[in-house]
Amino acid sequence: MGTSKYVQIADDLDKKMADGQYRVGDTLPAKRALQEIYGAAGGTVNQAVELLVDRGLVEVRQGMGTYVLPRPEPGPSIPERTEALETEVAQLRRRVSELEDQCKAIPELRRDIQQLEALVGEARSNLGLSDLPHHNESAEAAG
Repeated sequence: MGTSKYVQIADDLDKKMADGQYRVGDTLPAKRALQEIYGAAGGTVNQAVELLVDRGLVEVRQGMGTYVLPRPEPGPSIPERTEALETEVAQLRRRVSELEDQCKAIPELRRDIQQLEALVGEARSNLGLSDLPHHNESAEAAG
């Protein structure tokens, strides 16, 4: 199965723009003219123009025409993007490992907190301070 007619039209117009036949700021032929040039139905031409819009090559101004835009700057190559993503994935794996280690320590930290609370309670009792919050509340109520 071949390429769809609208993709062929969009690719041909893209090539003409790249070759300078249509320059930045120029308008493409009207959709009716494109139908005649390419022997295509209106819907097919509309799909081709939408594809060019999606590619960032043209802008449709309602009632004014379809204008050629500056070609988008090429992004990083696939190998460059792949390398960057692999680096990011490695960093995320390290971070996940660190977080997993921290999560493993939580039960031990809870035990430590319980032991400290018990020691504080024992120290308060030994110092006769176990009723101190009650005395403070009584003093505030009286005062």
